[in-house]
Amino acid sequence: ATTALLIALGAPRPASAHRFHRGYANAGIHALSILGLPVSPRAAALGEAMGAIAQDPSNIWYNAAGMARIPTNAFTINGQQRFAQTQLVGAAVIFPTELLAFGIGVRAFNAGTVENRIDGELIGGNSRAFSYVLEGGGAMSMTDWWRWGGTLYFAQEVLGDQSQGAVGLNSGMQFEINSRIM
Repeated sequence: ATTALLIALGAPRPASAHRFHRGYANAGIHALSILGLPVSPRAAALGEAMGAIAQDPSNIWYNAAGMARIPTNAFTINGQQRFAQTQLVGAAVIFPTELLAFGIGVRAFNAGTVENRIDGELIGGNSRAFSYVLEGGGAMSMTDWWRWGGTLYFAQEVLGDQSQGAVGLNSGMQFEINSRIM
């Protein structure tokens, strides 16, 4: 209780006998940066708040629960010319049914070319760098005010002749209180 009181008052946290190395604490947010890039114009404008939007086919990339409110088949195609001659494109299609909405989407990021250098000396020209994500999932309304959704994705990053892949699962919910999403 004393530690909590000192922290609440702004006092420095007392030294702990249990210290953990923080080197890998945020490792998951740095890998596969394409997952954090806003694909649609609405997502770029709203930033991290995109997960609260409903009835938008680009919800498959941010919070699949928002797909549950889409009333009819929907699709989106987006493309961006970004910094340093890079491009980001995305396409998604959503199919609602009486029970749930399901969708598929793809994102691709062209990171351009990277010079092959060792100790500052150019060797062998350039290598291409790009990544892409294939995603599919669904969403359903649990009640009038509660929606749940999830997606399964496969992501691939390529730099020259090196390639890394990942499979992941995203899940999200939306709650409406007084007709506002929380």
